[in-house]
Amino acid sequence: MKNELNVTVGEQSFKCILMEGFPSGVFPTARLHRHGYAELHVLRGPKTLLEMDDRLIPLEGNCVFALPAGCMHRFRDPHPDVCHSAFLTSFPFEDFCSMSLSEPLLSDFLAETVRATESGNYAKIAAFISLFFAQLQPALRAEARPVTDLNFLVNNFFNLNYDKEKSLADLAGELHFSEKQTARLVQKYTGQSFKQAMVNYRMSVAKYLEEKTDLPLTQIALLVGYRSYNGFWKAYKAYTEEEK
Repeated sequence: MKNELNVTVGEQSFKCILMEGFPSGVFPTARLHRHGYAELHVLRGPKTLLEMDDRLIPLEGNCVFALPAGCMHRFRDPHPDVCHSAFLTSFPFEDFCSMSLSEPLLSDFLAETVRATESGNYAKIAAFISLFFAQLQPALRAEARPVTDLNFLVNNFFNLNYDKEKSLADLAGELHFSEKQTARLVQKYTGQSFKQAMVNYRMSVAKYLEEKTDLPLTQIALLVGYRSYNGFWKAYKAYTEEEK
C-alpha cells in the first residue's frame, strides 16, 4: 500500500505517505533502511530497541516516535507481539523525539487505521496525526484571531442574550461600533430592528419550549427573559398568529 495524505497543523499542511507498515498488524522490520522523508511510528506492545545511526534507543511499549529524514535505522530483534503502524512525512523533525500514549488513545488510533483502509476515509487518521505532531513538537503554534464574521456576531448576540435585559448599546459595545452603525448591521443581518429581533428570538425559543416540553407558559416566559407574563403573552400571541 502506498497512499498519500495531507495533514494540517495550525495553518501548515504536511504530506504523509502511508507505506507497507500502515495500518497496524505488521511488527517492525529489523532491516537497516532510511528514507528521504521523516518517519513517524506508533508502537504498541513489549519494550524494544531502536538503532538510529550510531545510537541505540530503548523504546517503551505504547508510544509514538519520530525519526528525522535520512537517518539509517532499524529495530533490534523486534518482538513478534509488537503492533506497529508507520508512515513517512514531510514534517520537519530534526531529531528523534517520542512520547508515551495512553492505552485508550492508542487503541482508538490502531483501530481507526484498519477502518480507514476499509472505508477509504482517512479524516480521523489525519486528526490523530495532527495531534501527534503537535504533541511531539510543542514549539508549534497556531494563532487564534478575533472573529470578523459580523453576521455571526450579530445573530450570536441574540442567541446568547435572549433571556437577559440587553440593549442596542450592549451589542454596539461588543462590536466596537457606534449604535447607529450597529442598528444598520442588525437590520442587514436579521431584517429587523434590534427590538424586533430580540422579541422574535425570544418567541422562537418560547414556541420551541411549548411544543417540546411540558413547561407552563408562565415558566417559559421567565426562561426567555420576561418578568411580566402579560407582556410575554401579548408578544407570544402576536408571534404565533403571524406564523399561521
